[in-house]
Amino acid sequence: VCSSDLGVSMQEIAVGASSTSFTAFTDPRTYYVCVEAKLNSVYFTTDGSTPTSTNGHVLAAGAREVWSKNRANAAKFLQNSGAARVVGSPLTD
Repeated sequence: VCSSDLGVSMQEIAVGASSTSFTAFTDPRTYYVCVEAKLNSVYFTTDGSTPTSTNGHVLAAGAREVWSKNRANAAKFLQNSGAARVVGSPLTD
């Protein structure tokens, strides 16, 4: 189970037909972010490129992964099969 620690707010973003990202996780106590796809799967990239059906990875609906803060800040998301939501919960020391 992932949840935000020490009063650092989690983020939930709507993912649609245009690429979107989290607002940067900047709290210095945050080292990792629990990332979860809700509703539908999403395409994502973390290399600065825009995700598409032929570029990037798929985060399946219901998938939950722990990413570094830098990776979460670099991530861009695009809907796969329909409008989705992605949650990022900062994990602090």
